[in-house]
Amino acid sequence: IESMSGHAWSADAAGNFTYLSRRTLAYFGQAECNWQQAVHPDDYHRVAATWQHCLQTGDDFDIEHRLRRSDGAYRWFRNSGRPSRDDQGRITEWYGTAFDIEDQKQAEAALLERERELTQLVDMVPGHLWRLAPDGEPIFFNMRMVAFLGLDVADTNKPGMSRLAAMIEAAVHPDDAAAFGGALNRCLATGEGFVTRYRLRRADGAYRWMSSRAEPMRDQDGRVVQWYGLCHDIDDQ
Repeated sequence: IESMSGHAWSADAAGNFTYLSRRTLAYFGQAECNWQQAVHPDDYHRVAATWQHCLQTGDDFDIEHRLRRSDGAYRWFRNSGRPSRDDQGRITEWYGTAFDIEDQKQAEAALLERERELTQLVDMVPGHLWRLAPDGEPIFFNMRMVAFLGLDVADTNKPGMSRLAAMIEAAVHPDDAAAFGGALNRCLATGEGFVTRYRLRRADGAYRWMSSRAEPMRDQDGRVVQWYGLCHDIDDQ
């Protein structure tokens, strides 16, 4: 127990600590642990409520929270514990470990920030960005496209029709719909890039000329996994 990489602990049936490993005490920088002082103030009530629930029900204790290091810095931990029972099923002791997950949390935060920046970029691009499944079903419109059309992908659901067919019927000018659908279907079948011009219906009912392009994204075996497209307003031109 003393040589394990995590922080080991045990507690009696009432939840009072009966053991903390040397590594745990070294982390706190003291001979004993004051739980309320050790847990981050923003996490304490959540952790305490979860711990009380486990003491009352016997459920396993499993939670993520921040613990204060001896130098005052807080780091994220995954804290887990299980009860030990006697022959009558009564809880006699709790045994647990806390593992440092600070690096994982930092990586998750960085990933979320990159996703936020990418989402912002997609929505700020001065054009309509869209994504199709390999069979041509729309699966994503950026916010600028949603605002132009007055509908999102889910709004194209129509009984007895594919999303793509419903989208063409609802938004593409009737005089352009057949050519648009034919060109797109050829590209879906061959995997060639899609390039065309057509009129697209705005939310207020007006049609504007668009230049649209799409390219397939392929997996390692060369199979198309989805299509990425850009639709640019060329009506003034």
